[in-house]
Amino acid sequence: MRQSSVLITLFFVSLSLGTQAQQQMFERMWYPVKANGTDLKFPFAGGLNAPQFSQADLNRDGLQDLVVFERVGNILLTFLNNGTPNEADYTFAPEYAIFAAMLFVATGGLLFASQKLTEPPPHPKEPDSDHSLLIRLPFIRALFIPLMLCGSFFSSAGLVIVGYSEEYGIREWSGYFIAVWSLGSGISALIIGAIKWKRSEATRFLESLFLLFLL
Repeated sequence: MRQSSVLITLFFVSLSLGTQAQQQMFERMWYPVKANGTDLKFPFAGGLNAPQFSQADLNRDGLQDLVVFERVGNILLTFLNNGTPNEADYTFAPEYAIFAAMLFVATGGLLFASQKLTEPPPHPKEPDSDHSLLIRLPFIRALFIPLMLCGSFFSSAGLVIVGYSEEYGIREWSGYFIAVWSLGSGISALIIGAIKWKRSEATRFLESLFLLFLL
């Protein structure tokens, strides 16, 4: 019963993390917005209710960029410093939010692991208890490996699409490109599902994961 509870908890945690990653990868539309004849600088950045501000060099240009954590909704907003002298000049860059989140998680994890004052006393090993690694469980492997391979593919694909769109000056079209790519993926899934394969479903699933990871 205890082992089942741990597995169920891990499943819902992984599902929650995957949903949050997809939300962070959502690309906002970049249409000009005016209010009383004045162009709004960050119309799609969203409002702020309980923000926390910090600085970090996100694009490694030697300038301190702005990182905003909105506690209402747990939203991370990133702004690049344009380097204008004597002026607060920033550009909204949501694609850096996922990198900032990874940096904060890594830093916080190391700081948390270094804490020793509240560490409980060592518990003697129980001879009948199972101390094997969770990754050895078939359920954990079936959950962790597909999430890791699929996540690396879809995350990199989204970053590449946004990066190329920005490079060619058509960043506002990146959302349409992602939509077309998603539509093509859905159509290909229907076609592949209609084919009668000789190989087993498990074999084709593992082959697909490996190919997605290589791409």
